[in-house]
Formats: sequence, C-alpha cells, structure tokens
Amino acid sequence: MRLSLWFCVLLICACATDRSQLNAEEQEHPLVKLMRQLPKVPVADPVPSKVSGELTPILPGLKIEKQKRIYLDASVIFDQGPQDGLEAVACMPGGKNHESMLLLTCGNGALIKSLFIANLEVGDGVPSPQDSGLPARGYPVRVVLRWRPDPVMEKDVWVERDMSTLVRDRISKSPFPPLPYVYTGSRFLRQTVKDNNGEERESEIFMLDTTKTLVTNYDEPDTLLASPFPLAGFDIYFEVNSVDSPAEDSKVQLYFERVDLPMKIAMDAQGAFYQGKKLLDEAALIALMTKHFGAKAKPAMFAYSVEVAPKTPREMDVQARQRLLEIAIKAKVWAVPLFMPHQD
Repeated sequence: MRLSLWFCVLLICACATDRSQLNAEEQEHPLVKLMRQLPKVPVADPVPSKVSGELTPILPGLKIEKQKRIYLDASVIFDQGPQDGLEAVACMPGGKNHESMLLLTCGNGALIKSLFIANLEVGDGVPSPQDSGLPARGYPVRVVLRWRPDPVMEKDVWVERDMSTLVRDRISKSPFPPLPYVYTGSRFLRQTVKDNNGEERESEIFMLDTTKTLVTNYDEPDTLLASPFPLAGFDIYFEVNSVDSPAEDSKVQLYFERVDLPMKIAMDAQGAFYQGKKLLDEAALIALMTKHFGAKAKPAMFAYSVEVAPKTPREMDVQARQRLLEIAIKAKVWAVPLFMPHQD
C-alpha cells in the first residue's frame, strides 16, 4: 500500500508541468514576440543609499519623509524564483507570501493608502482586472529597495536600486531596467455580509486590506500599485533577479516617491497620439523615443506616460501599447508606455 502511494506521488511529479518556463501558447503571444525584439539595456549596480531627510514614524514598519517619501520595512521571502512566477513584489502579512519577494511589516492597507494620498498627492486610477491583459491606468511612482549588504560588519552601510531591476525577465534572462510602478489606489467593492444577529446588510470593503498585495508584477485589481510591465498578464514571465537580490530573510526597506517620466504624450478616443496640440505620426514618435531613450539620453526611467480620457475604451490601450512597442523596436530603444487618466 505504501509503495503504491509513493509510486502515485512520483508519477504526479513526473507529469507535472514545469511552470518555470513559458508554454508554447504563451511564447507565441504577440506581446512576448515584441518584448523579445526590444534592445537589451545594461542595468547599473546598486548605489549607496542614504535617507535624505528626517523620518516621521507612523506605525511599526511605516515612516514618512514629509511630502517626499513613504518608507516601509520588509523582509525578503525569496532571493530566487519562485518557480511559478514572481506575481507580487510586496505583500502585507497574510497575503500571497508564496509568490511575493517581500513581506511587509505593516499590515494597515487603508492607512498606507491615506499616506500616499496625503504625502505623495496621488489620486485613484483604474486597476487591471485579473488576467485581463488590460494596462492599468494610474500615476507613476518610483519604488526603491534599500538593504545592507553586510548588516553585521557594516550595519550603517545601505545600498539601493529600483525595484523593477530586481525583477528578471525569464525569456531574456535579463533584469528589467528602472521602471516606476503604477499607483491605482486599489478599489472598494460592495459585499453582502451578515451582522451579529444573522441579518444581511450591504458593506463596502477596501480590497487591499482583504487581498493584501501592495505592489505587483501581475494583473491584479486589488493591488495599490499595479505592474508597469507589458506582459503583466503572465505571472510566470517574472522571477527574482538573483544576481543582485539581498539574501532570503534579509531586513530591507522599500520607499516610494513621485517621479516625472522623460516623455509624455496623449491619446484620443480614435487612437491618435498627440503632444500638446501636435499630432504625432510614426516618424515623430520615433524621433521622440530616440531623443528620450536613445543611447545618448541616459534616462532615469525607461517608461513614458500616455494620457487617456476616462471614456476611452480600455481596449484602445491594448492596441496602443502594441503599436508603441512596434515603434520602440523601430527606434531601437527600450521604452514602455504607462497609461494615465487625463489631467484637467
């Protein structure tokens, strides 16, 4: 009986799909093919890190630098993998810790969101539905990881790098260049709940405090900061950049700050691109991308904003993203669009 049980276990393991690799259908996806054609971008080493101003403690594991940054303490869960894909960057306690690189100390999602609103002055965006492939619409926020390379011998020496560079592309085996994440603010849902007397009533639930994913690489509607990656519909596409990652169980810090992107354009409801009142054809877009992301440009961020009106169908964003990636390939630059709600 015991032998048969072990045989079944071995058979299941042998037949299991190795989700560390994209399957044939995923590899033939148009976005995967486009991302393969973008030129490789050298990613700089971690740089020395110092807190630039006075920090105000809010809760254990949560501090702010007034009107500039939000700091969150965390510990490293994975310094490589995971096999099924790095779906999340940072989760609060009780979240998706089996597919997140970082476990945050603070678990008060509503308070964290209120600090983003008050300290960074960001508004709500539009999240990406699960597995939708629709780009989030929101506001670029720089997410930076700080850690001590030698916390025993040099406990006061910290280094940092943009969080996106600690995510590796499983196809090219290269880390992503510096990218902001997209603040959407999570969402509220109305649910029917029973009170202490067993009577049903409608209640509004803040979903960040339910699902607990603060920053994600994958399409997730409840996250506070959505993915900047065009292939956010494929969680298996991402893994920890193990070459530069701090070791498992390391105590680290994340900080968040608003960031200006090097290039800003707008898109109308018909899919035409503009800068101010100037209509941008393909040649003009190639020139802009070359200027801001070419070899001589040295951009701090390899993303640009595309402003869209609220009533523009989300499917237009999908079409625009593909066209803009095709143009980036022609311009021989690595640059991805991030979609922002129209600014009045």
